Amino acid sequence: YNLSKFPCNLKRLQSSYEKLIEICITTPDDDDDDKWLTKLHACKWLKYVSKALHGAATLAKLLNFKNIELVGSDTDNSCLMSSLIQILLR
Repeated sequence: YNLSKFPCNLKRLQSSYEKLIEICITTPDDDDDDKWLTKLHACKWLKYVSKALHGAATLAKLLNFKNIELVGSDTDNSCLMSSLIQILLR
């Protein structure tokens, strides 16, 4: 399986995480929930985490039932996927 075809990119995940932290730190307590949820949705953190976990779960199932090899040219994504897969297979 070629990890370069994987839908989640670590750089996007990191960028969205930084936006999430900014939202959590700079959002006043008196901000209404709708406004906060809109900002959360806009940073796409949950979208990228969901894609990473879904992809890792799919690959973990493949590795568990078939003898496949994971190949990737992007070191960051390869590290992310292999780490998540190891956690899921334990």
